[in-house]
Amino acid sequence: MLGRIAVHLDLDRGCRRRVRAAAQLAAEHDAALVGIHASFGRPLPYLYEGFFVSDDVNRMLRQRVDDDRAATEALLQEVAGETGVTAHWRTGNGLAENVLCEQARYCDLLVMSQPDDADPGPQQMPVLVAAVMLGAGRPVLMLPSVGELNAIGRRVLFCWDERRESARALADAGPILEEASELFALRVDPPSEPEQAAQVKRADFLAYCAGRQYPIPQETVRESAGIGIGNCILNAAADNACDLIVMGAYGHSRVREAVLGGTTRTLLESMTVPVLFSH
Repeated sequence: MLGRIAVHLDLDRGCRRRVRAAAQLAAEHDAALVGIHASFGRPLPYLYEGFFVSDDVNRMLRQRVDDDRAATEALLQEVAGETGVTAHWRTGNGLAENVLCEQARYCDLLVMSQPDDADPGPQQMPVLVAAVMLGAGRPVLMLPSVGELNAIGRRVLFCWDERRESARALADAGPILEEASELFALRVDPPSEPEQAAQVKRADFLAYCAGRQYPIPQETVRESAGIGIGNCILNAAADNACDLIVMGAYGHSRVREAVLGGTTRTLLESMTVPVLFSH
């Protein structure tokens, strides 16, 4: 079971929807809900084109930040009251990605929203999502920006490629997979190998899932030729009516930015159901 579920708080268009989904998941797991207010902002005093903004304007901007924080805390408590979960509000100073990463490390899961082209505020920039997914050290449940959000994690598609990120995702998603009704294990473009070795790996995979009390995986293999791995994953989720995709988040950090891998970017841009990313 999940013990503490964090959710990103900001005044973007999807915030209330995101908090409700996180609160519902917290209720299902008897978990505490931790709202993390993290909004994009430049350090004060503000500097534009070589000119400092006046103290009066800075005071106004500080008041706006304080008002936004109060509004997100009120929203958190309102939704928590509706769902009957215990809620805690957290915030911090500095870059939004740093605040989210630092606070999420005291939780089991962080809920965020897919960047929304219709809501292009800085808080929704892909760079924020990439930095948090690769730097938080906790799995991130990304919600699609459109569509109905009903139960999450009943029919789960798990993307298995035997790499570190994939193995980490299989463990990080454990509290959700233990409660799932069906589990579909997808392998895309698996390398050829001797049959005996493949059977041993398959037996070990099934034994791991059984030991963690996951549903017996329904295994499927697909080829990505012509459509790409990301679209192959999305198609498999749709074909099996899955309400959650679990996968490793691939990427690396350059000197000053986090860069996601191609398949991770495709899922992030085109997701139709929630995706639990683990890095």
